[in-house]
Amino acid sequence: DFYIMNKLASLLEHIPRLNLDYLSVKDSVDQFRDIMLPQLDLRVEAHNLTRFRRCFEGEARIAFPEPLSGLTSREVLVERFVEGE
Repeated sequence: DFYIMNKLASLLEHIPRLNLDYLSVKDSVDQFRDIMLPQLDLRVEAHNLTRFRRCFEGEARIAFPEPLSGLTSREVLVERFVEGE
């Protein structure tokens, strides 16, 4: 949870013995949050799958499942099953 990570980072930065001022732990947590939050939207993952499918279309040995956009939402990603070897 990013709230807990942020609070812990703030706490650590206020402990003088640790001398973490140069690391900026809270800023690192904020940057990590900014990178991770968009990845929690599974519609973005569905878009990426569509892009990968297009990029590797001619490759016989590489397969990506097809996302079912009508059934996919921010919280749920539905894909077609891909048989593997």
